[in-house]
Amino acid sequence: MIAIYEDLPANSSFAHIVGLQDVGDQDLDAPYNWSICYFVRLHAGADPEKVSRLWSDLHLSINRDYLERMAPIWGEEISEEELNDERACTLIPLDELYFNRRVDANADDFPVGSATLTYSLLSVAVLVILIALINFVNFFFALVPVRLRSVNILKVFGAPTRSLRFSFLFEAFGFMLLAQLCAWYVAIALKGTEFASYVSSSLALVDNLPVLGISLGVSFVAALIAGSFPAWYITSFNPAMAAKGSFVGSTAGRHFRTALLGVQFIIAIGLIVFSLCMLQQQRYVRRFDLGFDHEQVLTFYFPSSKLTHPDSFDSFASSLQADPQIAEVTASGNRFVAEAISVFGRKINDENVNIHVRFVRSNFLDVLSIPVLAGESFKPEHDRDSTVRVIVNDLLARKGLKIGDSLDPGEVIGIYPDIHYRPLQYPTEPFAFITGTSYWPLPMSRFYVRLAAGFDLDAVCEGIREKARKFDPGSEVSDFQFFDEEIEAQYARERRITTIIGLFTVLAVVIALMGVFGIVLFETQHRRREVAIRKVMGATTQEVLRLFNRRYVTLVTVCFILAAPVGYWIVDRWLGSFAYRTPIRWWIFVAAFAVVLLVTVATVTFCSWRTANENPANCVKSE
Repeated sequence: MIAIYEDLPANSSFAHIVGLQDVGDQDLDAPYNWSICYFVRLHAGADPEKVSRLWSDLHLSINRDYLERMAPIWGEEISEEELNDERACTLIPLDELYFNRRVDANADDFPVGSATLTYSLLSVAVLVILIALINFVNFFFALVPVRLRSVNILKVFGAPTRSLRFSFLFEAFGFMLLAQLCAWYVAIALKGTEFASYVSSSLALVDNLPVLGISLGVSFVAALIAGSFPAWYITSFNPAMAAKGSFVGSTAGRHFRTALLGVQFIIAIGLIVFSLCMLQQQRYVRRFDLGFDHEQVLTFYFPSSKLTHPDSFDSFASSLQADPQIAEVTASGNRFVAEAISVFGRKINDENVNIHVRFVRSNFLDVLSIPVLAGESFKPEHDRDSTVRVIVNDLLARKGLKIGDSLDPGEVIGIYPDIHYRPLQYPTEPFAFITGTSYWPLPMSRFYVRLAAGFDLDAVCEGIREKARKFDPGSEVSDFQFFDEEIEAQYARERRITTIIGLFTVLAVVIALMGVFGIVLFETQHRRREVAIRKVMGATTQEVLRLFNRRYVTLVTVCFILAAPVGYWIVDRWLGSFAYRTPIRWWIFVAAFAVVLLVTVATVTFCSWRTANENPANCVKSE
């Protein structure tokens, strides 16, 4: 170590980097390693497109020199097409790195985010804010008949209309500030809870000052929008005419409130559909056949330098298998299931192909029950052989690679069926298992241990730690987890987002029902005389309840008809980000409709029960 640098930003793709190493000009003249990322700082005013063209020309020159130098070694003639291989260079700004799928070959170093999921969360947040604004307007208009008298009295006594409108806007801003304070308190309270793990960045207020500023700005605009029209409306009546009618009795007012409530229902139904489809996709992913046996397999990390020698590795593996609870032991140079760890750029039949590779022990395929379709599997003696051997997937074979062909750094000896070594967001790509001592100088430190039936996990882990300490006291075993958990970790982000959107959905439904609750209470109070007359004429309580519910059942049905095609389109677009996706089930839409309808009917029935059972005489007295 020669220097210490300041920590890189916590909320960035470089947060996990704890050290830097000067590699000089390593790999600069190796044109086949095109999956390696380079970082370039341009001079002020430089043209990125011109730099990209110059870099492409440089690649062409390096490629020609490399092929001409290697032709005598390979003993084959290089075609003019290969010599003139052109590969365009693309410069990606750092602020676009996170969402750019072109860097997924280095995803283990630079996490790649999903713009679809990010914008989905943002859209859901906006929809929840919209529902809250609609409820604010609905509740305000519900109170217009009650507050209109005081407004007109103030106007009669000389209060200017402008000051009255400002007072209502000030009231809206007061609610906004109170909501902001509550939101900040919730953020502080959640900082030390399990919910904090669902957020990739810090929840500390001091670390999110720009976010707080944006939040205040959005709240200010929301309060201005939600408060302006009601403030203007309630102050627009002529004091002498205000007593003749009210907004509640007008057809326009009733239609306006119905439209606002309908928007809430549409959003609530859409969010329920989206949440259920996300849950279905998660269930589909968990049950998907990956093509290998990952049940009862324990994984751990043991970075001992002694493992580089085949005899030492076999000795350690044998000591582990001495435990009757351990059936088989194998290892790889890195994680098996991951977005991308090692990717080789190779030319297969004049096609540039990115090949995902894993360096493994010879029994890796046997332990995970991965069959060989053609050729042969690895043999134990291959672990000690300096000759590198390669087994490729069927997709790579279909691109023209055959048994006996050379695939730098080794020879293809077998073909296995296409399996899913990446999260299901990605399609199956060309893949190769590699074994041999000459190409992978690092220890096979990622172990995969198949456990016998009836195992005691604590005893197995303690036994592995004890044997590891005897084998190499200077190294420590870490990262114990079942292989299933390692695979599940690849979908942690999707699970978190599913949970967050589920919470947003519940919140949206609750807010929408609050609007229903307020409007129904308001309408039942203003329809007491009508209900009393109906009961005098022989109407039963059930008939009165059906009267109140009929309108809302119709409203929910119409909103469902409008929300279903929009929800289908949004869900189809979201599922399109997965290479392997669940079909969109019809029952999801029926379930969303049934949930909103049943909860709405229950809310309306609860709110109107008292009015429906009231003695008509009491209503007449109060009127």
